[in-house]
Amino acid sequence: MKIFSILLLFSILLSSCSEYLDAKPDKSLVVPSELEDLQGLLDNTNVMNNSGSLGLLASDDIFTVDAGYLAFSSEWMRRGYIWQDDLFIGENFVSDWIRPYQQIFYSNVVLESLDKNPESNSPTFNQVQGSAYFYRAYAYFGLCQVFAPAYLENGSGALPGVPIKPDSNVNDHQALAELAKNYQLIIDDLNRSLELLPDKADYSTRPSKQAAHAMLSRVYLSIGNYGQAEFHAEASLSIGNDLVDFEEILSTNSFPMASARHLIPRMNKEIVFFDQLVSDSYLSNANFFADTTVINSYKEGDIRRLVFFYLNPSTGGNNFVGHFTGNFRYFNGITVSEVLLNKAECLARKGDGEGAIATLEILRSSRFEESKYSPLAWEDGNVLDVVLEERRRELICRGYLRWMDLKRLSFDPNYSKEIIRVIEGRNYRLDTKNSPMHFPIPQMETDLNDHINP
Repeated sequence: MKIFSILLLFSILLSSCSEYLDAKPDKSLVVPSELEDLQGLLDNTNVMNNSGSLGLLASDDIFTVDAGYLAFSSEWMRRGYIWQDDLFIGENFVSDWIRPYQQIFYSNVVLESLDKNPESNSPTFNQVQGSAYFYRAYAYFGLCQVFAPAYLENGSGALPGVPIKPDSNVNDHQALAELAKNYQLIIDDLNRSLELLPDKADYSTRPSKQAAHAMLSRVYLSIGNYGQAEFHAEASLSIGNDLVDFEEILSTNSFPMASARHLIPRMNKEIVFFDQLVSDSYLSNANFFADTTVINSYKEGDIRRLVFFYLNPSTGGNNFVGHFTGNFRYFNGITVSEVLLNKAECLARKGDGEGAIATLEILRSSRFEESKYSPLAWEDGNVLDVVLEERRRELICRGYLRWMDLKRLSFDPNYSKEIIRVIEGRNYRLDTKNSPMHFPIPQMETDLNDHINP
């Protein structure tokens, strides 16, 4: 199958939301079958490595002021910022919904084509198949963070999740699956990918065994299975545990325009899997600020304060610039630092305070000026607090990660919280404990899918 077929498939999928949902492509014309073409389909980073931004917008990693709020270019942004239920009314293209289902469609096309491919069990076949399983799991997990309730293994499994697409037939509309079935599919797909993927990928935009273990660690952490989260964090770190030395990048980079200084190198050695947020307009709003509580928590000598934030003289607020994309785009992938933090939290929760702190020190030693580095102060009773505070400092503005944490921690009265948004003199009190912590299925989907009640 020629590459023209792949491009035709891309054009069909990206032409419009309604066409994507309504029209089934003519597979006799557009479905690739050669392994090279299937790999090319998954290498379309514009589709497979881009995610929606609602999880960041709704989190307490960021805030805005009246000027920024009123400058939001779409009504869904204003509504999402204050957690309104009707944020997608009248919206024709919802990236947080469309993007992952495009990725699921691509993955299903690849998996169906591989079922008919005679080269099964070749290294290339295994990599392509493992990648498709990984991408599909990654997409479903992102959907569940935004559109489904928080899930814990010992409860909430019967709650509605998101539709599961069993194949590439876009006209086959599905009802909301039980949340437990969503997570079982995610975990099953990631475990399948482990059996097929190489330890490391040639490019960080492609999945690997290291990335699959890291993603399983993230998934298990989110549902409170800390034993499995620790196991997969260890497995991922055993394949690769490189960290970027922030003191080194600070000393070797200088830019004449401070606002343009994205110091973290693109595609650096710390990235386990590369994914970025779509470039929604509010993300480049000068009045879109990083949380001041987190900013004020960095100790003397912690280089993250210099690398992550830019004090904008025109607004007086701190814009986030510490993207692992190496540019203005917000990172939504996986890094070694996240995996270390997963491991540290699991160790803290099982009572291994020394192990948890030692794991944090591995990360912190790469983030401080060597001459000003000092170990963390901790006691047996506050290790988890120390770990979660470090998690906030390191993973601020990392896509939907803070939203995921707010959801999973909302079950614990010690860590559930109230977020206060102030807009035009009015306080919006957003309570993680008493909020459903997910957004409604977009109207554009419920209008087309009779199996989902709006």
